[in-house]
Amino acid sequence: AEEEAKKVYIYFGSQTGTAEQFSSDIKDDCDAAGIAAEIIDLEEFDEERFCTHKNVIMVVATYGEGEPTDNAVQFSRWLKEDADAGCLSGMKFTVMGLGNTQYALFNAMGVLCEEKFQALGAEVFYPRGVGNDAEDIEQDFQDWRDGGLMEKLQAVVSGDSGATRQRKSSMSADVPTPDDVLKKLSLEIALHPTEKEARVAVDASVHDGGASTLEKFFCSATRAKVSKVYQLRQQADLPQGLSTVHVDLDCTGTGLTYQTADNANILPENPPELVQWFAEKLGVVDQLGSYMSFKKGPHASSIVVKKPWRAPCTVEEALRRYLDLSLLPPKRVLAEFCAFLTSESEHSILLALLRDDAALKALRAHDFALSFREFWDIYLSSIQIDISVFLQICLRQTARPYTISSSAQEHPSVVGVTVSMVRSPLDKEGSWLGKLKEMEANGLVPAGGAAKLEASRKYDGITSTWLSTRLKAGDEVLVKIAASSFRLPKDATKPVAMVAAGTGIAPMRAFLREFSLEKQQQVGKKMLFFGCQHKERDFLYKDEIQETLDKGVLTAFIPAFSRMQEKKVYVQHKLKEHGDEVKQLFADKGVLYICGANAMGNDVYGVLRDLGLNVEKLKKDKRIIEELWG
Repeated sequence: AEEEAKKVYIYFGSQTGTAEQFSSDIKDDCDAAGIAAEIIDLEEFDEERFCTHKNVIMVVATYGEGEPTDNAVQFSRWLKEDADAGCLSGMKFTVMGLGNTQYALFNAMGVLCEEKFQALGAEVFYPRGVGNDAEDIEQDFQDWRDGGLMEKLQAVVSGDSGATRQRKSSMSADVPTPDDVLKKLSLEIALHPTEKEARVAVDASVHDGGASTLEKFFCSATRAKVSKVYQLRQQADLPQGLSTVHVDLDCTGTGLTYQTADNANILPENPPELVQWFAEKLGVVDQLGSYMSFKKGPHASSIVVKKPWRAPCTVEEALRRYLDLSLLPPKRVLAEFCAFLTSESEHSILLALLRDDAALKALRAHDFALSFREFWDIYLSSIQIDISVFLQICLRQTARPYTISSSAQEHPSVVGVTVSMVRSPLDKEGSWLGKLKEMEANGLVPAGGAAKLEASRKYDGITSTWLSTRLKAGDEVLVKIAASSFRLPKDATKPVAMVAAGTGIAPMRAFLREFSLEKQQQVGKKMLFFGCQHKERDFLYKDEIQETLDKGVLTAFIPAFSRMQEKKVYVQHKLKEHGDEVKQLFADKGVLYICGANAMGNDVYGVLRDLGLNVEKLKKDKRIIEELWG
């Protein structure tokens, strides 16, 4: 019991690996402070064991519309429905909640944990942290850690607030040495000219499956073939980023199943020119076709280690598919790259940058958006790093969620998604160039660094650009299905209203396909409010919508073409015009679905409240179902 009182359990709920990495950072802090700690994946949650813990740190992300991450679903259900009163009495805890303010229910899991734990008898020992991925989630976490977490934890486990072992602030921590980095690697990666030779060089202590949340995705995702890609806009302009496509993935024979309007988590691919650029920098252009074999490294801490992705795998595939080569890596990864710089001046400048949180944050800002390639060009020109090390420390690629726009009833083995290209010009006359020159003058950028950036820069969303511009029939895509809140009423006689703007049409298109399959039974009214700029430019699924109207499947279609008149008209304006019909829909026990940007959703809720409707109660009763972002 005394040993249990001095031990800390760190549980993580993670969808993209961030919560998992933060848990590892906390464990490192505990090790440095002499505190016994154990990290546990919430997928391994055991109710009886959990209730015996005395000291717990929860690092939990919120997924989608306030949902738990896939590995925390069972834990969330227990917390909400099955936990016995008082079962956490005697526990002291804190929570680091992760989320994104682009979604309506920001940080819902963090809030749930704090409220429910206290209701079940546990006591907070340190204030809840809030990480926002729409801003700087790494900095949010760092601020929370450095606010006194270890000092409070030492007091809790020792009963002595004057505990002497202090953790160095992560803000002033030194960059690791190459030996420090190598000691954290669990694998040695060798390259072979043929797949056969790579298969022969097998280490029995290296198992399949992936060690982290993201690597588990790589190893378990379905490999689907693209059967169709077609443009949805009447006027597309790729250079301007004006492209919206429908993509059909053929999952025949894969065992993948889904429900209409579920989410498809799709793993993006890096562009060929970016793969080639990094291959040149790493000196492996001639080895892109070589196959990897994995061997347990001398510093591995466990008997069995996991492959990071499926084997056999070429260097080219790993660079293209499994590594994030576009986004600027987090500070901890940049610090590991810094360890391999051979130029003292570059090393000292990068070290200064890593210690200047404001400057590092400026490089990540939306109007600057420094890419990994640009950062490498400016800061890492003297790096000497082995491909085996690079493959292990480089940030893993993250799958992006898309609401499925196909009907599982119509085509159970076809997953359709609707993708709009994301492209933003980065104006050099704006803030980024001046900021970089200022940083160079202050010794935070190597001499001549600002001149290395191209005059004309743009930000391209890696997934949307890949799907919109390079994907073709026959290509392979890694995908996993996640449940969504969008479900049609089981009673087909209930009326349905759908409100969507832009690619928010995706789940509504899936519903329309489903409605078209219904037998000639009595069905409820079906209304669709849809907003876009112009009926001859970006009217998505125009012909399909017209067909459902002609067949009587859709009772009413109310478009809002915002740029076709002097005064802009949006879906919320059209909803207000049809207020009496909307009120009647709810009186008839109907359901309203909303999908699109947060701003649109908030305006829609404003209209509904003006109509005298109790929005909060309707949402609670699942009579209003939303999927909002951005």
